[in-house]
Amino acid sequence: MRILSVRTKIEVVLVITFLLILGTVSVVSLTRTISNTHDDIDTFIRNSKGNYWQATGANIQIAIDDLGITTYSKWGTPRGTVWLPGNMTLNVSSRITVKLDTTLDMGGCVIKPTSNFDVILMDKGSRIRNGIIDVSDVGSYSKSVITFNANDWDWAQQCYVDNMELDSSSLRGTAIYLNTSSLTFAADLTFIFCNKININNFQYGIYINQASTRTPDNCYINGNVFTNVHMDNVKYCMKVYQVSAEASANQFENIYCNCTHNTEYIIWNNGQYSQFVNINAFNWDNNSKTRKSYDFSSNANGAYLTFHGGGNDLSFPTFLWYDNSYTIFNQDNSTLMCGRVRQYIP
Repeated sequence: MRILSVRTKIEVVLVITFLLILGTVSVVSLTRTISNTHDDIDTFIRNSKGNYWQATGANIQIAIDDLGITTYSKWGTPRGTVWLPGNMTLNVSSRITVKLDTTLDMGGCVIKPTSNFDVILMDKGSRIRNGIIDVSDVGSYSKSVITFNANDWDWAQQCYVDNMELDSSSLRGTAIYLNTSSLTFAADLTFIFCNKININNFQYGIYINQASTRTPDNCYINGNVFTNVHMDNVKYCMKVYQVSAEASANQFENIYCNCTHNTEYIIWNNGQYSQFVNINAFNWDNNSKTRKSYDFSSNANGAYLTFHGGGNDLSFPTFLWYDNSYTIFNQDNSTLMCGRVRQYIP
């Protein structure tokens, strides 16, 4: 039988002692006592610079501004993040601007405005996700919840809105608004991506408003994508409006509209090359034939629409437009309509 040396015995004892110490430390770390005020980091507003603020509505903008991002990185990823504490409601008394290359991660938090103003303004490269914005307590609400507003010499692009719930009441306000109406200089809203959005009880669900008439070098709202959106009791679900070129190549895919007697239309569109893919409309009511479910004007060049629900109230007139084409597929009865009209202007 082999006899352990004194040195070996000592080493064994040291190993056992070390393991016991590790076990003791592990037990201590697992049984950490949290104070009655629950003052750990997940109850504060914090940002990626490592700074913390008390969870109030006013401190959201302070935490964003503290990141100090002033130069747009174009196609790079956002360079700063602000995290809100979850399971909490924060009241805000003025608009929040999600600035250049900044992400606002709401973490399940609810934001409520105290009066009638645009709640969130998105800047270039900005992102907002994982939260609820509720304007239903503002009885006169007429503004927009998430706004992409092109200003002179400034615009929004490469922005993301993800996993959000937007709530109103009595068909008030606009949930998501893309707007160039006040421009006097050229600026664009492009490559904005909105995914997994619930929109409830608004006047407008998604409203693209290319209403600037500046010429030459007009303003564009092009190449924006809206996917996996659910709307409930919205008066005007989707509107794409252009005054002059252009609101073009905007895509809506996997959109679910739970219509009510309040719903005036599912889509109104005069934008060029708009794509509406897999639009599902439930409980459509044409109000004794006074409403059109899908209303495409004579300028809707290159339109593409596949839909379920509301097919008997489609308004898509025959029109002349240079190199015009359109594709419409009614999934209810497998009806496919394709057309092209060329008009040569001498």
